[in-house]
Amino acid sequence: MKKLFVTLGTLVLLVSGLTPVNAVENGTDESGNPFVVPISTTISATKANFCSGSLIAPTIVVTASHCVVDDNGLISKEVFVGQAGSSFDSIISSDRVSSVEITSTYRSGADNKVGDDDLAFLVLSKPQTLSAPIRLASESEISNFKASGTALKAIGYGYYSDSGSEKVSYPKSFTGTFDSLQTAFANSAYLKSLVSNSCAGDSGAPIIVSTPNSVILVGILTGSSRSVYCAKKMPDGAYYTLFTLISRYSNLAFASALTSINDLGDKVKAAQIKISDLSDQISTLEDDSISAKNDLVDAQDQISILRAQVKALQTKLPSTIVCVKGKLTQKVTAIKPKCPSGYTVKG
Repeated sequence: MKKLFVTLGTLVLLVSGLTPVNAVENGTDESGNPFVVPISTTISATKANFCSGSLIAPTIVVTASHCVVDDNGLISKEVFVGQAGSSFDSIISSDRVSSVEITSTYRSGADNKVGDDDLAFLVLSKPQTLSAPIRLASESEISNFKASGTALKAIGYGYYSDSGSEKVSYPKSFTGTFDSLQTAFANSAYLKSLVSNSCAGDSGAPIIVSTPNSVILVGILTGSSRSVYCAKKMPDGAYYTLFTLISRYSNLAFASALTSINDLGDKVKAAQIKISDLSDQISTLEDDSISAKNDLVDAQDQISILRAQVKALQTKLPSTIVCVKGKLTQKVTAIKPKCPSGYTVKG
């Protein structure tokens, strides 16, 4: 694997230090763009990597391999992907990806150098809304784009200027052409621009071609020959940005899609089990409800019987009345008491 003059397009920061800034130098605002996502990767206990990525399906993002490896060159266990077109500030702990597929020929980015086949597919733990379709370019399309110097667009979350002094939360884009210059890296090419350039943080950014009928992902930005934070101008007055061609990695995209489908299948099974459990609980509750209703009817019947019995008993119990005749009074106790002749019931 060649490791030459091209430095990574990512920015490694101390977690307790600077805040990641986003955009490309002299770029156009792309807030809300449906194809680009912010990526944060934990590379050690004190450091994190900040990159860009391309959303190609609701649960699949493609980015640069060096964006998702730790200081030892191993796939990080903590890779987080924010919402497409949002700011880095929107990334939360629940945005952790569920799996990563890296090209088999990519070896490491731990030495801070770009290498061959610098490409990775991420499976998201929660789907995003892909509001517009995007497809992967075929090899024949890429050959035609390169031969004709087709216009390309890069959209990323990199520094806004070479000084790195501005903090911009949202992605920006710049345009250029598909250059015919050969690169020293396998399956890669250059985007040439006379007015704008990529910066640290743009690694993994989508390189796209827009036609009247579709948006085509041509490649993933991987790096450039940098001045400080941004690409430096070459003697011919142009900026050159390296990107990995996407056409040969449909197998990884397919593997990621299968992983995503399997994950969704597991979630569906879990949901079905939960629904079954809830159905059993509802059935039990319904049975309990019927039983309770029957118990209530029985209790009401028993109450009616007891009331009738009480009323019957009351008719058999003696009662006492007070009878008066002038100044004379007399108490009479009987089941149906009556006053003697000449007496009236008092009160």
